[in-house]
Amino acid sequence: MKSICDYARAQGWKIVEDACHALGGTNHGAKVGACAYSDMACFSLHATKSFTASEGGMVSTNNPAYAEKMRVLRSHGMTPDPDTGPWAYRMDELGFNYRLTDVQAVLAISQLSRMEDVRQRRAEIASQYRAALNGFSPYVKVVPASGNGEPLLHLFQLAIDFEGLGKDRATVMKALLQRQVGTQVHYIPVSQQPYYEKLYGVQEMPGADSFYQNVLALPYYVGLTDADVRAVIQAVQDICG
Repeated sequence: MKSICDYARAQGWKIVEDACHALGGTNHGAKVGACAYSDMACFSLHATKSFTASEGGMVSTNNPAYAEKMRVLRSHGMTPDPDTGPWAYRMDELGFNYRLTDVQAVLAISQLSRMEDVRQRRAEIASQYRAALNGFSPYVKVVPASGNGEPLLHLFQLAIDFEGLGKDRATVMKALLQRQVGTQVHYIPVSQQPYYEKLYGVQEMPGADSFYQNVLALPYYVGLTDADVRAVIQAVQDICG
């Protein structure tokens, strides 16, 4: 983000940061969401995230004008009109119904007290995965720790050379599931989705396509015990060794 910011600022551009998975982490000494390297940062509050409201999202900014603009837009474009009366409001521009429900907001606020515990436990699990799986097979790579900060990872992913391993991804996933280890693929590149192929034609995206062909996400949530993590590691080593 710092490199992107340095370049964008030199061009006079504004930066809207996709931080959907990243709340609770740091980057170059700044907390993600503090907008040290962006004008706004967007977050997902889906149920699988470390910090959740069960669904929806939020945007942070350190620019008061942007914050006020978003408050207006999220509520139909309406603002109070005290000159007319205490009941009155004005709608000077088209807005939307983009508010979280009160129940969702309360759920999100209540989770603030557990953010540090979540961060610490996820870091412990990631450390165990890295220590056990890094280098155990020439066909399996572990995403290395970041040198730019301390991310609160949403996913823990392996890059597996399935062709070199001699097993396709579906076979590996089924074998792991037989060991009670559920895995997932995050994500299919949007460029491969029918909607975008119809809109733009088939696109060559070698980086995204290569990542997709090799990626596999392991179980990664705070409810995992150390015994659970060891079981996942052993299953991966047995099946991908």
